[in-house]
Amino acid sequence: MKKILQGALVLFTFALAVLLFQISCRKQVLAEPTGAQMNKILYFLGVPPSVGPNELWMANYDGTNPTKINIVLPANITVGGEQGLSLSPDGKTIFFIGREQIGFVTKHHVYRCKVDGSNAERIIEGKETSRALYYIRGAH
Repeated sequence: MKKILQGALVLFTFALAVLLFQISCRKQVLAEPTGAQMNKILYFLGVPPSVGPNELWMANYDGTNPTKINIVLPANITVGGEQGLSLSPDGKTIFFIGREQIGFVTKHHVYRCKVDGSNAERIIEGKETSRALYYIRGAH
């Protein structure tokens, strides 16, 4: 009788282990899918200050259909440079550095806007410093 109980206990333990293994190896995707890929490149056009402000542009992967992104910023803020330029994973938001020049002091802020340039807003306030503030790409 003792051997039958031991055998039943071993079989029960084995069946439980197999069940737990199958549950842990279940292939199930729980992540929400991101939007359709845009197949676009986002780039920065540095313009000499005597000509005008820097610009952000978007084009297809093959370079066709270049489109300027018109971003309305306060009078003393310009698009800072290519270092902080990034597109959100869903392709709906652009992140960039806005440079504020107040006399001899430059402040760098992180801004975001929609891909059409609308709804630009400062999301990180820079400090009055000689060091630049950069948005790190890929830290989503």
